Amino acid sequence: MRKVLACTALFLALMAGCHDSTLTNSTFVGQDTDSLFFHTEDEIEQAFSSSFALGNMDTLVRLEKRLQAFDGPLAAYWRGYIAYLQGIYLFTENKRDSSSLYIEQGIEVLKSQELSSESSALLGMLYNFSVQFSSNVMIPVISHKADSYFQQSLALDSNNLRCYLGMANKDYYTPEKFGGKKNVNDLLQKALTKPDRLDEDARLPSWGREQAYELLIRHNFESGKVAAAKTYYKEAVELFPMNYQLIRLSSLFLE
Repeated sequence: MRKVLACTALFLALMAGCHDSTLTNSTFVGQDTDSLFFHTEDEIEQAFSSSFALGNMDTLVRLEKRLQAFDGPLAAYWRGYIAYLQGIYLFTENKRDSSSLYIEQGIEVLKSQELSSESSALLGMLYNFSVQFSSNVMIPVISHKADSYFQQSLALDSNNLRCYLGMANKDYYTPEKFGGKKNVNDLLQKALTKPDRLDEDARLPSWGREQAYELLIRHNFESGKVAAAKTYYKEAVELFPMNYQLIRLSSLFLE
């Protein structure tokens, strides 16, 4: 189950109506800095994909080092996101100890700044991922921390797609005997009703919709709701025809 958590995290590898203003409170100096943050998300996603193709995460490391030159919650968010993806990559490479270190690093970076809806959602994801490195005694404590950050994220902005995705992922991987697998569908469907960004500022995160579709398709298929899974699959590939992970799901429906 824990191995599956990492694989799905790969596709992952985050007060009602309020704008997430604290995330954009950084001090930006000059056009070059603005340009950096306008393209940061695309660069990170491309670097993450190339890590698997090249067999190393050198590009992610370079991006993280570049972001260290900037202060504020926005730079911290993207550094935390990179650490999350590095943790996922290393876990899939069976380097659990190194993966755990990067997840802890992401948590520390995010907690060094004032928290926003986005950084709280990402913290929830990081803590949820860290459960697989924890002792049985600590799992309930860390799971509660993840829940607390998800709730904080929603309190700051209830329109956060990534928060609903994070909560759905947590519920999906929680065994039924511990109260899991009850709200996956509802949480993912709610995620898909939310905007990609909480604000029109193009420097803010917009990822998560493809991952929500991927998990929704898998969950419905595994629950025996094949017709629903096919419907979500068709909708997803129409929206994201070049998404490799979604295309791969076609194998679920082969006779």
